[in-house]
Amino acid sequence: MTTKYIFVVIIKKGEDNMFEFIDKSLVVVTIMLIILSSLYINTLYDKKEDIPGYIKYIILGMISIPFIDASSAMSTAEANKENFIKGNTLICHSKNSEYLVSKKESWNIDADYFKRESLLIRADRCSKR
Repeated sequence: MTTKYIFVVIIKKGEDNMFEFIDKSLVVVTIMLIILSSLYINTLYDKKEDIPGYIKYIILGMISIPFIDASSAMSTAEANKENFIKGNTLICHSKNSEYLVSKKESWNIDADYFKRESLLIRADRCSKR
């Protein structure tokens, strides 16, 4: 008899969630590293039982890297939103531009973004001025 587990993640719109901050390129690089290291490890060891335990922990650590990065970005976004609410001016970066974000400049908070008219900038891409 086999047991199967199904995990369901429900994310409500407008609420803070770490998945919004996951860097997709970092996920791709991590997956490539795991595949390459697994292939290399398989060439070193004939049997699965021969693989040292610490290697499994290294692979688990590699899997956790995107989530650690996302958690850090989420914390930065929360801190920036708090600074904005306190009335501080933030310097935010978007692809090729830099913006001064403050209540005085008619910016607002929209979930995890700063918004002015049709422009949205992620709150984790800012720093206190």
